[in-house]
Amino acid sequence: MATDDEDRPRVAVCLAGSLDGRIWHPAQQVLGSRRDRLVLERLRSQADLLLYGAGTARADRREIRFTYPGLRAEVPPIAVVATRADFDWQNPFWSTKSRKILVLPKKAEVPPGIEVLEVDDTQDLAGVIERLGFRRVLCEGGGRMFASLARQDLVDELFYTVTPWLLGGEATPAAATGLAPHRYTLVEATVADQEIFLRYRSPHGRAWPIEEDPLS
Repeated sequence: MATDDEDRPRVAVCLAGSLDGRIWHPAQQVLGSRRDRLVLERLRSQADLLLYGAGTARADRREIRFTYPGLRAEVPPIAVVATRADFDWQNPFWSTKSRKILVLPKKAEVPPGIEVLEVDDTQDLAGVIERLGFRRVLCEGGGRMFASLARQDLVDELFYTVTPWLLGGEATPAAATGLAPHRYTLVEATVADQEIFLRYRSPHGRAWPIEEDPLS
């Protein structure tokens, strides 16, 4: 996408990972401290849309909400990009009090309160984001979604928390899956509570237009 196009959406990615680059473990929910949660919520509070891959929407068993005072009360709209609508609709993720949009290659039956956006190609994330129509997009996972966004040169900034854990296991997802080498520029780094909070910008990325530094 053209780097001088000020009208295009800005996309940030926020992830917490282990020392060996894993972002989730099915048996050990240890990643991310209270400070990491604050970073996420500060970014989330300034987003117009939260973007998720289907795998994250299936694995995340939590309702999306704000827990820190002083941040916006309502959760931004949520979009999940998937190839099929085979979700556990009882998952608390889907009970989040927010507008919810399921992006699919064809129409499907979904519970009331969930919109379906039919697109020609769910792999064309530039087209998907343009169809969604939001200007500040925050991707909260997972590794395949981040890799797809990076591969298509759609990521402006990456906020990555390095936690003091080794998770191991070939089945645990990595921060980016199936991605050729990409170089990002370090913009900011903060160390606190045995974690490292990193802010990177992609070669053609623009600053995420935040009102408050999420790493402070």
